[in-house]
Amino acid sequence: MMIALVCIGGLVALVILSSVRHVYRLRKHGGWKRGDFIAHFESGGVSASVSGAVYDHFQDMGVWKRFSPAPLDSIENTYKAVDEDVTDSLQQILDRLGCEMPNSRKLKQWERPIETVLDVVELVDWVKKGETGTGQTDAFPPAKR
Repeated sequence: MMIALVCIGGLVALVILSSVRHVYRLRKHGGWKRGDFIAHFESGGVSASVSGAVYDHFQDMGVWKRFSPAPLDSIENTYKAVDEDVTDSLQQILDRLGCEMPNSRKLKQWERPIETVLDVVELVDWVKKGETGTGQTDAFPPAKR
């Protein structure tokens, strides 16, 4: 019984230590102001509504209230989101924009991995433009980087 309590205590300590280390590392995070983030993507043809929705989503996922996302933030390392979490994030962002989540066949046309906030902005923009019939079509998703 005592060994089990020591093991559980050790695991709890590791989780707490890992969380503290993550927050400490994020204190050095160089996020962007919302206006700069939107302007950056508008210069590349992404609408303010798309980049703004992505920014707001990842700001909400931040560790503290005034956390500011940056385009090259790693979704896994910065936001601790993987696989289903990324799919959930995409769904939430598309919901904010009034867009539907594409079916798996359409999503397979997107050949790049979703690793950064930049990738999410580009994917959401691609989905929205395909849905509205503006810009790039579903048949020609952006090439791999």
